[in-house]
Amino acid sequence: MNDTSKSEPPKRHHCGHQDIAGLMRTIFSAEDDDITCGECYDHIDEYVDMLRAGEDAATVLPKVKTHLAQCKCCEMEFKAFIAILEAEADRDRDTPVG
Repeated sequence: MNDTSKSEPPKRHHCGHQDIAGLMRTIFSAEDDDITCGECYDHIDEYVDMLRAGEDAATVLPKVKTHLAQCKCCEMEFKAFIAILEAEADRDRDTPVG
């Protein structure tokens, strides 16, 4: 009999050569004044708002831009944030008024 009450252990993610190479680039390109993921997260909404308004967010918040280029986790969160806002904007455009 098959015991379905037992759950299988989670599968481990194995880093490929590209993951390791990206991590090494990040480590060796780090500067003393780089921001942390938390600091990036604190400014991500402002950064996105500026981008959506057509402003030069990279000039105003260059450390956020640099962090997003170096940190895949924050970059994925940034892209998800943009996708959510775009989906909401599309929904609002498609919703009849009145």
